[in-house]
Amino acid sequence: MPLSQFQRKITAAGFGLEETALLYDIVVSANLEDPTAFLTSYKSLDTVITTAMQKFAAAGKDKDPACQEFLGKLLDRRKRITIQKMNVRKILSSSKEIPAGQNVQVVLAGVGIFTTQVVSHSSSFSILSPIVRDLPADFKWEGRKVMLFFRKINDGEYSFNTTVVKEIEDRGTGDFVLLMHHQAPLFRAQKRNSVRTALKKQAHIYPIGDGMGRTFAEGKPCTMSDISDDGCSVVMEGKVDMPRSVIVQLMLGGQLISMGGECQRVQYNRINNISLLHIKAESIPRDTKNIILSVTFGIIREGNDPVAISGTYGDGGLRQTGESSPAEKGHEIEKPNDPPPTDTAQENQSTSPDIEQG
Repeated sequence: MPLSQFQRKITAAGFGLEETALLYDIVVSANLEDPTAFLTSYKSLDTVITTAMQKFAAAGKDKDPACQEFLGKLLDRRKRITIQKMNVRKILSSSKEIPAGQNVQVVLAGVGIFTTQVVSHSSSFSILSPIVRDLPADFKWEGRKVMLFFRKINDGEYSFNTTVVKEIEDRGTGDFVLLMHHQAPLFRAQKRNSVRTALKKQAHIYPIGDGMGRTFAEGKPCTMSDISDDGCSVVMEGKVDMPRSVIVQLMLGGQLISMGGECQRVQYNRINNISLLHIKAESIPRDTKNIILSVTFGIIREGNDPVAISGTYGDGGLRQTGESSPAEKGHEIEKPNDPPPTDTAQENQSTSPDIEQG
């Protein structure tokens, strides 16, 4: 492709003349069949970003602020392309499309919000019966009106109202199951504005006190559960009482990075004696954000640590490898730092730690 034609397409996409010249050199080095494919294809864009990183490192400019801003522009484009692809995927329109194994939150008016799981059933929408303590002995689920909400991985939050038809015992598993009528449509509350990926790495969290002259408290060990450029989730042993302001530090991309922000929600798992903390990041420096996005999109390959707290961390709950079903182990309600948007009961909710490829 002639340089003049390349320049017209790239500048029309929002890049400056110096950036366009640098991009032309990069795509030539990368030997891309279509030099402008990276504008819409994240696979080509990953190649461009990787080549740019290699060039900057070879020239000793990988720490240069201007180079970091250039990489940031490419990574932000990668993020936009990924989110666009996620948002054009099929949106769930009925409870019939919710897969078995999806974690959901059940709002029981005046009682609380409980985490449970969708199970397979031939005709009804079915979930494992939440374990609810401190209820009257004659309490029955049958006829109860409930609201259910859940988060679809890298999509958004859905909710719908339904009524419990009856509670049965699954003869195959011994679990008690709530049967409800299928519902349509589902209300989609929000779209994701970031891409989150699972990351099981050892980290330290620093609680920060309020007031002037903030200082670091002693770092407490934790395990990073997932991360994005707008926040993260970490797992800690025991029941945690964490202030709003925190900083999380870990080794990522071969560098020590820090993410400061607000601890918005703490979910305690009584059976496993672990807490899942949801942290919304505040302003993140450009070079740190570049590392996070590069790891999120697999441009920088980051292995997971063999952490002490092992297990699978699903969308909505924590479950240790080889455990019994959620119905057998029970669920805990924990007060969040922010109240739930739809009910006065306390929320027990977690963030999806996975990334869809496409």
